[in-house]
Amino acid sequence: MKKIEIDSLSNFYAENLITTQKEKEEFNFQNAWRIFQTVTMTGGAKILADQKKQMTEQKFFSIITSNKKMYIIKGDYSNEVRRPRIEILFADEHLTVNPCDFWKDIKTIGLDNEGFVDFKNGKKPLKMMQRILKLATYKDAIILDFF
Repeated sequence: MKKIEIDSLSNFYAENLITTQKEKEEFNFQNAWRIFQTVTMTGGAKILADQKKQMTEQKFFSIITSNKKMYIIKGDYSNEVRRPRIEILFADEHLTVNPCDFWKDIKTIGLDNEGFVDFKNGKKPLKMMQRILKLATYKDAIILDFF
């Protein structure tokens, strides 16, 4: 794996004039197969990575654990750091939709005038409750709410 070059997304955005949030999200989605982040690794997999690192000077290498899991490792990590960020997670394998994106239109503070109950503290947002019920119930469902 000698021909791999890495750069941060922020540098790439600047060099390629990708400036708006929409452009960044579009780029990330279209290029998720080559975007990665590193995370810490512990236990037996970390021991295997340390052993293999001593035998190679590659920027990246792989290990296979005893339970047949393969990990791609960023090989230039420091042995001085107790929990180095060495395991590579590619974005395309870990893309998720943040549930909060579905709730942006729902107000969660200043709910005094919402609904039919005069209760200032701990009031449940009516729009949120309606959405949860619509997502999680069926036509004749019985819903128990206790407070």
